[in-house]
Amino acid sequence: MASSYPGSLDSFNDPISTTYEDDAGYFHDVEHALANDAILAVQTELGTDPSGTSFTTVKGRLNDIDTRLGSSPLYVGNTAPASPQENWVWIDTTGL
Repeated sequence: MASSYPGSLDSFNDPISTTYEDDAGYFHDVEHALANDAILAVQTELGTDPSGTSFTTVKGRLNDIDTRLGSSPLYVGNTAPASPQENWVWIDTTGL
């Protein structure tokens, strides 16, 4: 079974101490396959260097972006705004 991530969150059966490896809904090999698929989906979504070269975590990188953007108005498009305003942030969507 393939992972649903990033389109939606996967759900897993969480075995407890009395769960046998082959109890219905807890087949050991299937649980590993589901976890492997989910891990691969996360790695594929984040890529090989999600924190970048200047940060140790993805959260740190995103927090830095939030700080830099602050309350600046955003302009999203594939051409620069005709009359940019002071402190505007242009997100170039060319090629996306």
